[in-house]
Amino acid sequence: MRGDNSTFGVTLQEDLSTDFVNMLTKQGTQRLWENYLRENGKAWLNTKSGSMSPMIPAGARILVKSCHFEQVRLFDLIVFRSKAKFIVHRVLKKRKEYLLQGGDKFSIPTLIHKKCILGRVEIIETPNYIINLKKKKSFFINIIISVFYILAHKMPKYQYWILKINSKLIRLTI
Repeated sequence: MRGDNSTFGVTLQEDLSTDFVNMLTKQGTQRLWENYLRENGKAWLNTKSGSMSPMIPAGARILVKSCHFEQVRLFDLIVFRSKAKFIVHRVLKKRKEYLLQGGDKFSIPTLIHKKCILGRVEIIETPNYIINLKKKKSFFINIIISVFYILAHKMPKYQYWILKINSKLIRLTI
């Protein structure tokens, strides 16, 4: 009897533990990363989505510098908190307390509140290239790329050619 109870207890505990630990691990890791960013001013983050491709492909590492809403500029690549995840997108418009942001891979732009902003992307690192957005050349090419993406959203007929031009521009930042 004792063996049955302990087996049942371990199985139940393992099932509950796995779900609970998975939930805590994700939330805990995010909190730890946010705290680290606040305390140190900068932190590396691995991307999972391709919403900013081709500039930031899935699996890229980005260096994020902590910043406040007032420091965010038009076309900056920002990291913000949305529900239970971090998102990296481009700033398309800046309002009094909100930013209009969107991914480069033709996501629908949405508003985010200034309290959700965690930081601005400074460096993009992939196996093929490193882009340092602190350098003037990369910064200006990022602005040009932003303009082309906005045009691609507005003129779907020319998306293919606009994206081809953007791919060439990204290589100039390397």
